[in-house]
Amino acid sequence: MTCVTGAVYDIRKGDILFPYRGDIAHDHAAGVTANHGGRVHMAQHGGPDRTTPGDAIARNKRAPKPIASVVAIRPTGTR
Repeated sequence: MTCVTGAVYDIRKGDILFPYRGDIAHDHAAGVTANHGGRVHMAQHGGPDRTTPGDAIARNKRAPKPIASVVAIRPTGTR
């Protein structure tokens, strides 16, 4: 796995997003389905089947542990 860093334009279809809430466990994930000019679309479990990272962060803003940031990884062997 490769950690994706930098601008949102680096995110590609097939990358996997994990929320960071300040603890070690990553118990949720989302798969990137598209990136149109920097607007990332993702599919996730436990919520809308199509959404954006910004919408997911906004929905979790009042949670006991809100999302602090998002980490993206790219499976090894993808371009």
